[in-house]
Amino acid sequence: MMLPHHHNRAQWLGSGLIIAAVLLTARILTPDPRGLGTHTQLGLPECPFLHVTGWPCPTCGLTTCFALLAHGSLRAGVHCHPVGALLFGASCCLLVFCVYAAVRDSPFQRTRLRLHAERACVTLVYALLAQWLTRIAGMLLG
Repeated sequence: MMLPHHHNRAQWLGSGLIIAAVLLTARILTPDPRGLGTHTQLGLPECPFLHVTGWPCPTCGLTTCFALLAHGSLRAGVHCHPVGALLFGASCCLLVFCVYAAVRDSPFQRTRLRLHAERACVTLVYALLAQWLTRIAGMLLG
């Protein structure tokens, strides 16, 4: 069953607003010079995994990466969290797509979009784990 077009526009616009809010928040934050911990400016606690083990979790540095990239520091952002840099770029592209789809009243193709979203999420999880294992290996060997 296809959704009415006005519902499609609202979904695309809502998704775009969420992405824009994330990117704007990244721009407002001051990147932590340690390469992680920027999220604490939002009132969030420090990473419990890092606190307990002394090792960063797979997502440690994502907020700092986004903040660095939102401030135009490409090299520092990629160095901070390479997968985060890919996610930031994908977010920027997705924001443009969401606005375009909302304005053009693009049909919301659920099955196709869900399939792509599922593949993207699985790929992101593998990329995060691969980067995390590489980071831990570097800490152990370096």
